[in-house]
Amino acid sequence: MQCEIEGCRRNVSPQHKDLGLCQICRLKTKSFKEILNEEISEDGYSVKLARYISLNISEEHYELLIEKILSQSVSEGNRNYYLTNMCQTIQSESLTVLLLEQLDLNLNNPQIFDAICSSLSYRFLSNENMKKIELIILKSLGIDEENSNLRSICRIYDRDQIPRNVSLLIDFVQVLRFDYGPNEIVSTILRHIEWDKIRGFLDIEIRYVDDERRPKTIRNMFNHRLEQYLPILFQRFPDQDWSSFWDLNGIDINSIHTLRSEQFADIIAKSWGANAEWGNDKGEHPHEANYLKLDCSKAKNILKWKPIWTLDQALFETVKWYKAFYNNENMSIFTLKQIEKYILHETTL
Repeated sequence: MQCEIEGCRRNVSPQHKDLGLCQICRLKTKSFKEILNEEISEDGYSVKLARYISLNISEEHYELLIEKILSQSVSEGNRNYYLTNMCQTIQSESLTVLLLEQLDLNLNNPQIFDAICSSLSYRFLSNENMKKIELIILKSLGIDEENSNLRSICRIYDRDQIPRNVSLLIDFVQVLRFDYGPNEIVSTILRHIEWDKIRGFLDIEIRYVDDERRPKTIRNMFNHRLEQYLPILFQRFPDQDWSSFWDLNGIDINSIHTLRSEQFADIIAKSWGANAEWGNDKGEHPHEANYLKLDCSKAKNILKWKPIWTLDQALFETVKWYKAFYNNENMSIFTLKQIEKYILHETTL
């Protein structure tokens, strides 16, 4: 059935067949107050309704719109749809101010707080507005025990193409205690941090609610999630030299003096135990350089990267791996345990 209004070719929905009007024409017969109170409901989300409101609403109805969307009569799913779609279209500073006010008022309501942050992430935010968000972050300290509000606020930073000051977020990482790690917060900080502050940020120690064995510093997390964090830095700092070789051998290069091959073999034999011995193979072999040396000085100087194990420890762990292999142990589990041991800076010599 087609709409009865002359010139309108839209179809009439079955539930409004008795009116003979399509949804848009029906909305035109109502005041905006009636539309907001009667049309936005628990029943479902209407794309046409959201578009009509966002294109035709006047500033005087912004407050009523936000109040209705955040009310208990609107489900969480519908609330998120309306906030995201309508607020993305209505790029008004007065609406932004209202959303920030509601963000401040809903510090104790994680669902509404997250929905507002999601809608703000689609808006252009001035430096003044970002300062208001920083004040809200400070208010969350002590209220937001699970750090859910801080993670929601990270959405605003993540969509922002303008580099923002994230010193407050960095401060929070240093003082907060986490249940399962600040991964989202670290990603957000890396999207905005200045190049010369990266080294200090990576050395920050992470504090957890419990005493389980977890990565101790941001650098440990970074090493675990290179595939996630490195692309962020590549995009953030495209002019930096990322192409050259980085020797991240994990061994304390200062612990290594020049060793002859027989000294190297002695360490391995000692690590193997069981009176293991070695001997020279007098046969012909491919040519090898007389002098080899690992060099992680570039990583240490530029990234402030620090190796963990001494040469003896690294060789000891290598021998343990081969012994486990020859003993038919589960090498997947064994290898993961060794990696965890390295990350936790454990030594067994």
